[in-house]
Amino acid sequence: MPGPIIWGGKRLSHRCAGKTAGRAGLSVYMDEAHHYDLTITPDGEGGFQGEVRLRIGPLTQVVGSRKFAGSRV
Repeated sequence: MPGPIIWGGKRLSHRCAGKTAGRAGLSVYMDEAHHYDLTITPDGEGGFQGEVRLRIGPLTQVVGSRKFAGSRV
């Protein structure tokens, strides 16, 4: 499996489309020890599982998750 791919650019619209065969994500990053990670992962049932994970220092916690049905999130 390839490592992380960084795709950066100024967003001119709130709409975005992309495709992935596995996990996709977005990080709101202050530094390595303080950030939020939003990930979307296929759930194996034709839908997706979304998760928001918070990291503060050595602590990591899932602060929200949701299942999405269908092929669009």
